[in-house]
Amino acid sequence: MMTDRVRATVARYGMLPDGCHVTAAVSGGADSTAMLHILHTICVSPAPGDPAFSLSAAHLHHGIRGEEADRDEAFVRALCEDWGIPLTVGHADIPSVSRQTGEGLEECARRVRYDFLHGCAGEGILATAHTQTDNIETFFMHVLRGSALRGLGGIPPVRGNIVRPLLECSRDEVEEYCRQAGLAYVTDSTNALDYCLRNRIRHQLLPVLEQLEPGLSGRLGRTMERLRQDEECLSYQAEQISIAMRLPDAKANRPVVHEDAVPAGRVKLNFAGQVSAALQRTEQPGEAIWPLRSAAVSIPDVIHDCSTSAKPDSKDHAPTKKTDGPDGTGSIRASKATETDDEGLNAKEL
Repeated sequence: MMTDRVRATVARYGMLPDGCHVTAAVSGGADSTAMLHILHTICVSPAPGDPAFSLSAAHLHHGIRGEEADRDEAFVRALCEDWGIPLTVGHADIPSVSRQTGEGLEECARRVRYDFLHGCAGEGILATAHTQTDNIETFFMHVLRGSALRGLGGIPPVRGNIVRPLLECSRDEVEEYCRQAGLAYVTDSTNALDYCLRNRIRHQLLPVLEQLEPGLSGRLGRTMERLRQDEECLSYQAEQISIAMRLPDAKANRPVVHEDAVPAGRVKLNFAGQVSAALQRTEQPGEAIWPLRSAAVSIPDVIHDCSTSAKPDSKDHAPTKKTDGPDGTGSIRASKATETDDEGLNAKEL
């Protein structure tokens, strides 16, 4: 049942601390209506182990779709009144704002919407109804436009005070949940138009890929999770090394990767080159990686710390070669290797 899966996602990522207040972003569509219904159910009828929290909703009228947007607002108002959920409604003239700022309409709408939602949530939790399907669309948007590791990780389940309880549920599952629960919802007519890249991916690319490779969505979701873990580990490494390089006695303050900070089994020796690149991004323009020697910290040391903490299976290690820097400083360069996930999906081909 989808409610149980949402409960599991909430618990897995610690989305809702006990005693918190949750503001649900509600457009009136199937995704946000289902999310609000599930959160309301957990809030008023908690199962053993469920967090205790209070709930409210927020809806922004963007001033873009005329009567259809008026209909959405009226629907959300009636829904929240029926369920006894406090609601905050905001109004914006996105076309006017975008002309003033020079932003595209979608970009402007997103920025103004999040400004409004953050204002409603304050110091509490903001829940948005992104689904696994939204995440896969975002992945391919980043692939087509070009992206680093962070972009290929897709939408994170938690970012700051923003949580996505439906991120492990597909859009089809959400619509089936609404049908079984007898939930009405509204439909944004622009979702059927191929006017933007996301919609073209949704209508033209994903159906073909799912037909060619049934079950792709679930596998790709797991792949993105691993990419997010890798990016978090590399970012942590780069930050710690950068700090160590600036300490008076860096030898005594060598960065150490704590076991709970590294996804077990996900750190491989062939990430050395990526750690080097991350390091260079943390330094001032023009500085090379070789100043590491002055801090008595080297890439082999970092990879050793990382791999020892994670204890990955040795069969996953890529062969490495030692090279010398300008002054004989040792560094590690990983030889070429191809990584595959548990289902045999070639990560480099994504």
